[in-house]
Amino acid sequence: MALAQRGDPASKDILLQTALTSLDEDMAQMAVFALSELEGGAGKDALLQIMRSAKSPKARRAVLMALGGEDSGAPVSVLVEILKSETDPDIKQQAVLGLGQSKSDEAVPALLEVAKGKDSKLARAAVMALGEIGTEKAKAALLEVLQKKAAEPAA
Repeated sequence: MALAQRGDPASKDILLQTALTSLDEDMAQMAVFALSELEGGAGKDALLQIMRSAKSPKARRAVLMALGGEDSGAPVSVLVEILKSETDPDIKQQAVLGLGQSKSDEAVPALLEVAKGKDSKLARAAVMALGEIGTEKAKAALLEVLQKKAAEPAA
């Protein structure tokens, strides 16, 4: 979007409103990607606002793709917040995958909680993400999950 290249503060506001309110899901998605390209990370706070408020699932998924594509890696605190607050199972799964790709110990507590949870599909994704992180803290979390599973009665 040309607005992202304009560089003026009004661009951010226009893009944010488009992402939040557009009935055209493709337009909302394009606004998210344009926000992610604003200079100096000016659109990051707007991306989190979109995750909290956008009605368009496509726009919320675009936020995760934009966050995951950043050169600095996925911002773990944002992905954890998305994981804890999101209701869409596909978006939660994308957040789990992003946490694994972060390779950060900061993601381990949230992933451990999900791995111990009742949603078996999401729990499997969290176990895979812990394996992808691969640090000693992540390995200890995996061992904890295995021990919990071993202690459960067979179904």
